[in-house]
Amino acid sequence: MNKFLDQYEDKLLIAGEWVDPVSGQNFPAVSPSDGQLLGNLALAGEEDVDRAVAAARSALAGPWRALT
Repeated sequence: MNKFLDQYEDKLLIAGEWVDPVSGQNFPAVSPSDGQLLGNLALAGEEDVDRAVAAARSALAGPWRALT
C-alpha cells in the first residue's frame, strides 16, 4: 500500500494534528479503477466534525484574516 496511507491510516487531520476518530470506526477506501484496497480511512462522526469546525473557526480568527 501507499506509505502515506499506511502512516495515517484510520486518522483524521484536525487542527494540524492526526487524531483518532471519536468512534474509532473506519471504512475501506477502494480504487474505482481496479477495485484494489487502498487502505482504511477514519470515519468522522458528529463529534469529529464539531472538533474540525471549531478548529477552522479558531484558525479564521487569527490575524492573517485581515491581510489582503
